[in-house]
Amino acid sequence: MQIVKGEIRNEFSRDLYWGRIQFTSDDKSKTSNVLFCASTEYLWNLFHDINFKQNQLNAWYEDTVVKKWESFGDQIFEDEVYFDSYSVTAEGKANGFEFLQTKIKT
Repeated sequence: MQIVKGEIRNEFSRDLYWGRIQFTSDDKSKTSNVLFCASTEYLWNLFHDINFKQNQLNAWYEDTVVKKWESFGDQIFEDEVYFDSYSVTAEGKANGFEFLQTKIKT
């Protein structure tokens, strides 16, 4: 399986960070994309610091998001697009899903 990890972007107006991971089967016949986002508040709570560093964000991305979706193995190819939202509240999580589905997927 090939994994292309996009950069993490800051959506300042929505107070969140988001990115895309593309998975491609070894024979290149199937692809799936994971669109993810995390609220700034979630990241502040995670890192216990309002001034978290890019290396902390990158480590979280690798250790949490990429590993989570990589663990699905070939089952990842059952759908073309997945959405993953990280927030400290249910409302924030829902807002993240809405952002990914309407602003990013298109």
